[in-house]
Amino acid sequence: MSRSQHTHTYHFHPVLIVVVVVVVAAIEVVVVVVVVVVVVVEVAVVVVVVAAVAAVEVVVVVVAAAVAAVQVVSTCSSSSSCRSSSRSSGSRSCCCCCSSGFSSSSDKDNV
Repeated sequence: MSRSQHTHTYHFHPVLIVVVVVVVAAIEVVVVVVVVVVVVVEVAVVVVVVAAVAAVEVVVVVVAAAVAAVQVVSTCSSSSSCRSSSRSSGSRSCCCCCSSGFSSSSDKDNV
């Protein structure tokens, strides 16, 4: 028998093959679980960030409305002082105050 005709065949024990298959399957399951956890965490972070941004926007709008209301109420203590202060400061708007509330209008004719 010549050297070129001699071949080696490797025989693996069936238990070893089963162990390798089980280990590879377990690794795949772990990878899938990790990917699912990462996706769930990303979705949760996006939801929390969107909710926080929306809450901040609501707070900003409420604070801006409150500041504007305080400014109008403080400016419109009476309609006569409002018109005189508007004239003296050169403002083009005046406030009209009444018992039911206040409104702001444009003073185009410089009254």
